Amino acid sequence: MELITEKKYDNFEFSREWKLPLAGNKGVKYFVTEERPGAPGHEYQMLDDVRHADAKAGPLRQTAAFYFVLPPAADKPYREPANWNQSKPVVQSKKVEHWLNRKRVLAYEAGSEAVKAGVAASKFSKQPGFGEKIAGHLMLTYHQDNCWYRNIKIREVK
Repeated sequence: MELITEKKYDNFEFSREWKLPLAGNKGVKYFVTEERPGAPGHEYQMLDDVRHADAKAGPLRQTAAFYFVLPPAADKPYREPANWNQSKPVVQSKKVEHWLNRKRVLAYEAGSEAVKAGVAASKFSKQPGFGEKIAGHLMLTYHQDNCWYRNIKIREVK
């Protein structure tokens, strides 16, 4: 079951600690809107980067990526399954950052040329407006795998 916020967020920080089982796959989506059922929002990927089939497809599908669009830093401080990781996307204006274990591992501007190119080369290419910034819900995804969370916090950024 996916969990989604009732409230829509514009500028925010969504921090949490999480751990996965071996070969696990989860994510956090933001800029989620019901108007795009095929691609409801940008996804901060959380996954077993060694054992899960998506991870073997490359960095666009690995932990801390903007799933299928932009990769995280190659030297990200990732912890193997069964260990706690700390993650957060931070959105302020059109600037988006993905943090992993207290290190910024991805920064992009929503709607930028880099994002447009990533979206055009992805499975989201036919989704109008995907890659742009909107006020939207936050969603914890469900991919049939367990995931443990603690210290979940949403902070609105002014």
